[in-house]
Amino acid sequence: GRGGFASPPLPMGGSLFDFEDLEEAAPAESTWEATAWRDPTLDSNRYSALPMTEEERERLTVPASAVGEKLRPTLKEHGVAIVTGVVPAEELASLEADFARDLAELVDAEALAGAPEPVRLAHARFLEGGPAAFPPLTASQLTASAGFAVARCLSHGRFAWRVRRHPGVHAVFRAIHREAGADRLVTSLDVTLFTPAGQRPAESNSFSAHVDQNSHDVRPGLGDCESFQGILYVWPSGSRSSTTVVWPGSHRSVWPEMMRDAGSYARGALGVHYSGVGEMADRARARALAAGWARQARRAVVPAGALLVWDSRTVHAGWLGGPRLAQAVCLEPASRRSECHRLAKLRLAALGLPSTHWASVGMEHDIALGAPGYLCRLGTEMSDCGSAGVILPLRPAIRPAALAPAADVEALRKLVSVDYHLTGLWEPPPGVEQLLEASVRDSCRRYL
Repeated sequence: GRGGFASPPLPMGGSLFDFEDLEEAAPAESTWEATAWRDPTLDSNRYSALPMTEEERERLTVPASAVGEKLRPTLKEHGVAIVTGVVPAEELASLEADFARDLAELVDAEALAGAPEPVRLAHARFLEGGPAAFPPLTASQLTASAGFAVARCLSHGRFAWRVRRHPGVHAVFRAIHREAGADRLVTSLDVTLFTPAGQRPAESNSFSAHVDQNSHDVRPGLGDCESFQGILYVWPSGSRSSTTVVWPGSHRSVWPEMMRDAGSYARGALGVHYSGVGEMADRARARALAAGWARQARRAVVPAGALLVWDSRTVHAGWLGGPRLAQAVCLEPASRRSECHRLAKLRLAALGLPSTHWASVGMEHDIALGAPGYLCRLGTEMSDCGSAGVILPLRPAIRPAALAPAADVEALRKLVSVDYHLTGLWEPPPGVEQLLEASVRDSCRRYL
């Protein structure tokens, strides 16, 4: 179910963006074994990647109806899969409307009364066209990196929580973890991914190829467990859109090499799972892997309603260039999640702060460390920046969907500034359990 926080629909039309051109196939001759493409160097810190061809995409595609038989073998071989039909086509417009309501709640409607005409017109276009018509310059105030909506509680809106609890998403991760005997799954609180239609396609991106699992991680159970993460695509991802770049098969061949690097040992000692090719201590080996990435990595081509899933040991990176509306999500067996991490996740849910991809660990996203979340007091003033676009007036944050109606918000303020150990981890002090339990809706709390 949706829980108790559904809101009445706003007068918003369908998407203004024509997504048909996102379905263009990449050149048919491409294969990820032997394609020569622009060879990046670590010095330039830039790379280009081809979109998947139809043949490459079919190799990774698993229909939602076949996850029980085909998903784990596909992930074992390639380290990545595209699960189609996770969200029915007839439900996608409703999901997009949820995100439109999240964005509309964030706009300071009262301040619009005296706004310059370009600002008011931009807001009107958004109300008519939905998230695709949201001003790109305004979107840049809400996001970081490859469109990560880490600010103003957008990763805790109606949209994000609907995806986290969606039965289709749960069916996929239940199939992944079936050998673990998972009778109940808990969710991550990872970021929403959003770039509106005004975001231009890109020919290259900053080089950020990495893996999200470190075999030397000092946190118990994280270095050697099976870890899979995903992104649910509401808008399709094609050759002219933001997406994820993946290196199929790298979880078997490249990850072990990266883990032999001295840099991986050092990061693991700090409890850091993120391990980038560009951060390797062995620069010669890093250059060789960067060249391999240039030849064999592919921009994921994902249809609307599909879930891109990959092994956290697979080398991947975000690609910013063109529109995207998607939700990062990971589900893991509840048996992996300790009581300490459950309480840490309750804090994130109540304050509207994002986590990393782990579902079993209450690790606050490193981009958001120290952020006040829902208790932020500073909004954003409107601005007409001429040819650069407009910035709509923004409220400090939306109310997190998981925050209980009767939550003591002022009491939660003492949990905004906390001491972290390792990276983004918080140990709840005695006496906060009752406050945290009362601060999160039951309809969300049981998923944490």
